[in-house]
Amino acid sequence: MRALCFLDVSSSRQDYEIDPTLSRLHYGTFDRLQIPHNTMCLIDLYLQQLVEMYQQELMAKALIAADIVVCYDHDTAVVYIASWQMQPFVDKPKQDDLVQLLAPPAAKKPESTHKLVK
Repeated sequence: MRALCFLDVSSSRQDYEIDPTLSRLHYGTFDRLQIPHNTMCLIDLYLQQLVEMYQQELMAKALIAADIVVCYDHDTAVVYIASWQMQPFVDKPKQDDLVQLLAPPAAKKPESTHKLVK
């Protein structure tokens, strides 16, 4: 994950305007040179936490899938199914933040300077 800190920022540029949406890179309005190194490391840390969260969830689901095949007890099967659906390792606020970061940028409405006259 250290490869995500791919940005080399010179120390001469100190003031930056940061838009927190990662989707600007996809939509072509994002300039990598405007992100300071400390912000990139924060993004790197956030993405590491997300990857770790989903790795734990995937491991739990893999163990459930392997064990439920040979499970003959009804109560144990119900616990497995409930654990599968509840996603205990997925942090809902972080998941919402990720969806917000990946959302397309809001389109600006053109401002009209003319008034309509009847």
